[in-house]
Amino acid sequence: MIQRDLFDSAQDSEIISPRLEMGSFEAFWKEKNYFSFKKFNTYLEENRIESFTRLTQRDKAEEALAELKTLTQAKGIELNFQLAQTANFPSNLLDVKDPIRCFYFLGNLNLLFSKGISIVGSREASEKGKLRAKRLSKELVREGFTVISGLAEGIDTAAHSAAIEEGGTTIGVIGTAITENYPASNKELQNFIAKRHLLLSQVPILHWRKNTPRTNRFFFPERNKTMSALSLATVIIEAGETSGALIQARAAMEQNRKLFILNSCFEKGLRWPDRFLNNPKFAGKVFRVRELDDILENLGSKA
Repeated sequence: MIQRDLFDSAQDSEIISPRLEMGSFEAFWKEKNYFSFKKFNTYLEENRIESFTRLTQRDKAEEALAELKTLTQAKGIELNFQLAQTANFPSNLLDVKDPIRCFYFLGNLNLLFSKGISIVGSREASEKGKLRAKRLSKELVREGFTVISGLAEGIDTAAHSAAIEEGGTTIGVIGTAITENYPASNKELQNFIAKRHLLLSQVPILHWRKNTPRTNRFFFPERNKTMSALSLATVIIEAGETSGALIQARAAMEQNRKLFILNSCFEKGLRWPDRFLNNPKFAGKVFRVRELDDILENLGSKA
């Protein structure tokens, strides 16, 4: 893929200028507090807006672009911005209930079109849970899958790291702006994925930096919905009753994806595994996993 300078105004002569679209998107969101993708989509639909340049005046977009340029240059980031109107925008993202219309990325965008499976679970994972995530991640890599996860501590970190160790590919879908490192302990891992694999964020950068953690926290469950849509299936390694992984599980059901729950989850006295497995609405979509073949057979991927 050809690397383009997003801040080069020469591209403004194109039918769709990614530069101006990005600036308008950022300027619009920067003014918002407690905003969501649902509200954003509703706003676009009610006002029949197809191009972000209709969201705000051009001088506001240029101000946002100048701020973005200063920020990304200071951090040494070569920003990439993908619009839904372009050929490289994966159609499976439109399966999300309130789909994103754009995203930022660093790395190899072609990985979005590989066979991807999400591995998710608790941030405060047990040592056994981390070992299970590592083992499964390596097994999936050997079968030609790209491992997708959210770069959180615990299960996510174990899954990404194992995929890299095995010489496979991995995608990090983060719930922060792409200019941020969260958690700080994963800065090195995030930067490696951005350079050698693929890092993706749907979060407006200037909105994130202006607002507080309390305001920004809704982006994390939103990214789980995106992560599910990008994946053929989601695998839950371990999760409590209020884990964010369950948001992704519900999204997988809405998006007609498959959900795999490790057998160990059923042995912990939790309610949620049986609630998914025994729900007649989810018949043929949810599976109890004891070994890799349980995943491969139900994906139709067994050699």
